Amino acid sequence: VIKTLNRIMSLISSIPGVQKLLLSGGKGPPPDLVKNCKAIFHFRTIRLLPDGSFPDVDEIKDHMIDDTQTLGTGPFELLIVREFKLGVWEQMVKSMLVNEVARFSCPYKLVSEYPVVSRALRDLAKHKTHSHHDDDHDHTHHQCGYSAMVHGTGHKDLDSLMQNKPGLAF
Repeated sequence: VIKTLNRIMSLISSIPGVQKLLLSGGKGPPPDLVKNCKAIFHFRTIRLLPDGSFPDVDEIKDHMIDDTQTLGTGPFELLIVREFKLGVWEQMVKSMLVNEVARFSCPYKLVSEYPVVSRALRDLAKHKTHSHHDDDHDHTHHQCGYSAMVHGTGHKDLDSLMQNKPGLAF
């Protein structure tokens, strides 16, 4: 009964529209994440099925959008209260304990800026792997969400996200 209760409780999220599934418990009290604190973590982004459910284990590879462990950028660093494009991520991270592993399923309207964030991460990874330039110029460039909607991101999978607007899991 207790395991069932814990499983049910792990599906409840205090963030409207977001479903949290606890995969592995953390330790200690919730961290006090105040302005300019840095949360460092790895994440995977998975496109949800049309009904909003998570793909079966054998389908995950086909729904994987990004994985920071294979992207080449290292763990993601989120500065708290810095107006990050994905404000819901800050709320999700604040709901976690140290070393907790959780999956958050979000409707697209809460993460509609993800394709722009993903493009920036991919550009950063590409820049890191091609950092043999002799100059000190930064060859990555900024793109706002509106520009991405009009001109695309340059990545078919990200452009498809903007067109089809599926829910995403992190």
